[in-house]
Amino acid sequence: MTIDSAGDLVVLLEFSASDPSQSISNALATSLPRPTLDLDLIGAGYGRETSLERRAKLLADDVAAAGETGVVLAASCAASAMLIPAATRIARRGTRVRLAAVDPVPVTTGHIRHTLATIAGTLGIGGAGPAVEDLDLGGTDEAVLARIEALLGDWVEVFLREAAMDPEDQELIRSDLLDRYLRWHSFLIAARDVPAQDPACRVEVFLTDPSSDPAALFASRPSVRRHRYPHRDTAALERADLLDDLRTTLISGSLRPAG
Repeated sequence: MTIDSAGDLVVLLEFSASDPSQSISNALATSLPRPTLDLDLIGAGYGRETSLERRAKLLADDVAAAGETGVVLAASCAASAMLIPAATRIARRGTRVRLAAVDPVPVTTGHIRHTLATIAGTLGIGGAGPAVEDLDLGGTDEAVLARIEALLGDWVEVFLREAAMDPEDQELIRSDLLDRYLRWHSFLIAARDVPAQDPACRVEVFLTDPSSDPAALFASRPSVRRHRYPHRDTAALERADLLDDLRTTLISGSLRPAG
């Protein structure tokens, strides 16, 4: 029996703190014919959870609340690490699932250090390189998050002192920045070095980076279809050719044979 997956609920897994050029919802805007469910992987609802399995359960709860019989989960870059854990949990509840990933990359210790360096730049922290490179990222997840919290806390204090804000405003910003940054790193810690998993559903992978290796996340199975595009100095989600194919996949569930 052939099951028509057109009309499946589109669920976008994204980071609220990411660059707009890495946001699928931003790229497709209003071009999808039906509402989507946008789930912020570092949203307050997921807290500072460092267990990928518990995160997957919380995400599956959010999807189940929509009451759909079929969903397509889509993510780009590091958010793609959440696709199979979430799909596994969702499928256990009897919901039909398929996946779409744009330039998926596994989360590594290097990714965490890069994110810390990016935050340091955003806060205007000069000379942060050695502190980032020397930070001990070994041990339990709780210990790693505590070290990251201490480092970020120092940076936020420097940022607030130089901003010369009112004490009341400083407290609000201190709390907001630290919480957001720690929720971001909680996800990265949870997803760090997750081994490749065999998908039990169809996966459409859209690749613009020649060095991308989908097998690092999705293993190598016939259900994983790769769609490669000529490399350009343009963000993947700013390319019309890729977006046209991604939109077709999300809407109809079908796409031209992979090249």
